[in-house]
Amino acid sequence: MQRLALVALLGCVVLLGGLAPSLGVYGHDGPLANPDDFRGFYCAGAAVDGRRDPYRVQPLWACELAALRSNGLPLGDARVMPAPLPPYALTLFAAVALLPFPVAALAWLAVVLAAIVLSAALTARLTGFPLPLTVLALAPAQICESLWLGQIVPIVICALCAAAFALRARRYGWAAAALLTATIEPHVTLPACCAAFLFVPAIRRPLAFGAATLGALSLLAVGPSAVLEYVTGVLPLHARSEIVNYGAQYSLTSLLWAYDVAPGVALHAGEASTVVFATAGIVLARRLARRFEDDAYLAAVPCAAVLLGGAYIHIHQMAIALPAVLLLASRLEARSGWRAGLYVAIACLAMPWLTLLAQAPIADHLPAAAPPRAVALTRPAPGDLAELPRTRYIEAVVARYHHPVWLDTLVKLPTWAALLFALALACAMSNRRAVFVPAAPLIAGR
Repeated sequence: MQRLALVALLGCVVLLGGLAPSLGVYGHDGPLANPDDFRGFYCAGAAVDGRRDPYRVQPLWACELAALRSNGLPLGDARVMPAPLPPYALTLFAAVALLPFPVAALAWLAVVLAAIVLSAALTARLTGFPLPLTVLALAPAQICESLWLGQIVPIVICALCAAAFALRARRYGWAAAALLTATIEPHVTLPACCAAFLFVPAIRRPLAFGAATLGALSLLAVGPSAVLEYVTGVLPLHARSEIVNYGAQYSLTSLLWAYDVAPGVALHAGEASTVVFATAGIVLARRLARRFEDDAYLAAVPCAAVLLGGAYIHIHQMAIALPAVLLLASRLEARSGWRAGLYVAIACLAMPWLTLLAQAPIADHLPAAAPPRAVALTRPAPGDLAELPRTRYIEAVVARYHHPVWLDTLVKLPTWAALLFALALACAMSNRRAVFVPAAPLIAGR
């Protein structure tokens, strides 16, 4: 297994080496010239620096226009990338925005790569698997998606791995700090905070103190009106912004819409499923933690469970489930009948199938559900929340071209099946009557 992992890892390095020349080509999209999501985060940080509203079309559009022009790229009048992150998360990007955009993009690329490597190293320590194997499991999905978009998911995964490591070592201050760092993606990671708060009494005080600190930081950074605007305006609009984007969405809301459920009903179903799967994940994590006397599951499992429903889930967020699945694999008996299925599940989660579908050699030969047609976009008002023009842009893209529903469903099935299999295995492993044995202690002193 170690030799296979080393060979596969070498193949990934060779592949990345071939892609490296396109990283920073002036005038062309890429993780340096135009990391799409990072552009929105960077400009929201610049708005915080300037004491302006980071959730409005202006100042975001003017900043994004200047950022892209610095790399020889245009920005349409009707396009703006929002930054629907909590106000405290934007303070990180306020520091990054002090750098010129090209320099900041390079620095962020280095941060993302470091987070991917560190999360693999922590997962290797948590599971006892060789480092090449954990890199092979965690890196492809993040490199193909998060790295190219400048996403925050690698930071979230790294923080969750650090929280799991700290919980196992009973370092509750560090665990609380890591869990709160992970809440820069709150709709996926808050269940882990709830699990730790409910079932680890020693972490309650540092978690509560940290949460209060983040609340105060939010108020200082953007002011009470912007905090209220984020909760009452940005979050609801963000949940609605990609209902029609089934080609890119893994949420229950978008799945239901694709099969002709009314948007309002689909949205409420997605929101309800978040509560259901988060609750199930918290209960399951507690049972696993007691079964194996290991609180690391409290940080990893709830976030994996919540990915099965929701109103807004993308392919890059599916990588968040991998540390939990690798933890399960580390506890399996060598002769368990589940082992082969679990390795297939890890491979299905590690591979970003949707990204492969979008590659030109494949995409050019796939059927379209509707012929391409032009859709006019109107320039948004400066005072609009940035989610509004983003929603109109997504709707215009879907109207111009999209795959048949059956094809979009087919390409998502490996990921969904892997998640369902992993949760079924977790249920079986949490049953004390099941024939699973805990692995040997992986941290000295346990």
